[in-house]
Formats: sequence, structure tokens, C-alpha cells
Amino acid sequence: MKKVLSLLVLLFPLMLNAVPTTKKVKLEGVWQQVQPATETTPEMKLPVWKVMQNDGTFCTFLIANNKAQCVITNEGTFRLTSDSTFVEHINGTIVN
Repeated sequence: MKKVLSLLVLLFPLMLNAVPTTKKVKLEGVWQQVQPATETTPEMKLPVWKVMQNDGTFCTFLIANNKAQCVITNEGTFRLTSDSTFVEHINGTIVN
């Protein structure tokens, strides 16, 4: 009985390492909106950018003219709902 108990105590740390761990996925960065190419038009990079921060907040802004004047079009928070989707909650837009 002592041998079995000793063996279990020795193997327990190894079993903890065998348990799969989930890695918290973070979504952060700056993205530019792109209009996809069609049969008649090439891909077009638009002057619209989204900034997603690691604290769960985001803002979208538009570079309005050649003088690089910017307008924040919306802002809010987001949360990851799976490894391939996220949900945005808009707190404010350019119209309110």
C-alpha cells in the first residue's frame, strides 16, 4: 500500500503537466479596411482604420483628407466569443 501511495505522489506532478491548458487569446492591433477586388476593379485600401487595444476597447477612425485630418467614427468595447469571433459594443459614434 505504501508503494502505491508513494508512486501516486511521485506521478501526480507529471499528471498536472499532461492536463491541456487554455491560452488566453488576445486581439489587439491596427487594421486598415480594404475593399476586395472584383472582376473589374482592383483591391482598394480605404482610409478607414480600426485600433483594438488589449484592454478590450477600440476606435475606428477615418483619414478625411490629404492634410491627414482624422475623424473618430465610433468607439466602444469588444470581447472575444470564440477563437474566430468577437462582439463589439459601440459606446459612441460620429452622429451622437
